[in-house]
Formats: sequence, C-alpha cells, structure tokens
Amino acid sequence: MKCEIIRDLLPNYLDGLTSQASNEAIEEHLETCAECRRCLDSMREELVLSEEKIKVRKKELRPFRKAHRAVWRAAAVTALVCVLLWAGYTYYFERTWTVDSEDVKVTWEKSGGVVTLSFQPDREGIYINAVRTSHNPDVVEVKARHVNPLGDKHHRNGYCGYTFVDEDTILDEGTGAPLQLTGEEVLTVKFEDKTEKIPVAALYDGTGLNFSPK
Repeated sequence: MKCEIIRDLLPNYLDGLTSQASNEAIEEHLETCAECRRCLDSMREELVLSEEKIKVRKKELRPFRKAHRAVWRAAAVTALVCVLLWAGYTYYFERTWTVDSEDVKVTWEKSGGVVTLSFQPDREGIYINAVRTSHNPDVVEVKARHVNPLGDKHHRNGYCGYTFVDEDTILDEGTGAPLQLTGEEVLTVKFEDKTEKIPVAALYDGTGLNFSPK
C-alpha cells in the first residue's frame, strides 16, 4: 500500500475507525516505512497536545462557568423577590376591610336638595369607601383600604346621600324618578362594630341625627 494512502488512513487509524484488514495493512507498512512512522508519531503528539489544551481550557473556563451559574441564580432569586414584593404590595393596597365606627368621623351636609353623608378616616394613609349594595341601595357598608401613593389621586373620604325634591320626596338613585316617602324608609349604615339605621326623612334637615353638620 502506498505511503499517500497510508497517511490518509492514519487519522482514522488513530481514532479506531479503520477495519481490521486496514489496521493490519497499515501496521505492516509502518514496520518497513520510517517516514510513515514519523508521520504517525507526529499525529499522536498533536493529538496529545490537543487533549492537554482542551483540559487546560476547561480548567480556565470553570470559574467563568461557576460565575455564570451564580449570575443566573442571583437573577432568578431577584425575580422571585420582585414577584413576592409586588404581590405583597398589591395585597396591602388593594385589600379592603369594614371599619369600626370609632375610626370614622361622619358628617351631614345639605346643598340645595342634595343631602350627603361624609365618612372621613381618623388617620392618614386610609381611604374610605361607602359601598352601597347592589340589591338594596339603602344599605351602605363603610369600608377602608390603604391609600396607594403610586395610584390614588381621589379624595380619601367616602360619601353617600339622597336628592330631595321636598321633605317628603326623593329622587330614585337608578331612574331619577320622584319617590314619595312613607316614613318607613331607612338608610342602614354598616360598620364593623355596629349597624346604624337612619330614617331617610330625617336626612332632609338633619334633625335627630348623631352626626355633626359639615
């Protein structure tokens, strides 16, 4: 077998990819050809050097790989912390609760025929909402939540009231149609610690109410 063919086969021979017959022919040729033996030895030296370079390169890259993994872990932890903080932030500022009557100052105000009850929180950082139930607008639950400094621009007080045509007539909240009072209509205001029932007719001039005029 010619030297050119042997040298073409040597890389595969070193990698163990040649057949048994080819191995025998190559080894038989190498016994008599010093030049091809030197070529084989040179290939082996290059292969050893390449393996050593790969090992050195891996050793050099190991700290960077560790640092890369540490960066990803830190990023994952940071993302998790941000999610938890946002969830806590949202829960804190969106959570509502029914307030105690002693935590709210209630005032009565009349302007023309519009009578308004105002529910003012007794401390900073609290927003009050007088929630009228959908099935009965004469029932109000006084709720509170924390004022969100990033979003809340509205007034902190809660309000509810009626529009009087005269002392015996109010306008329906939904339709605006006049409703004749019978004297049995009651505004129910629910606090956490108690429930107050206020005759609607008494709101016309505020007489007999426990609330101070605004």
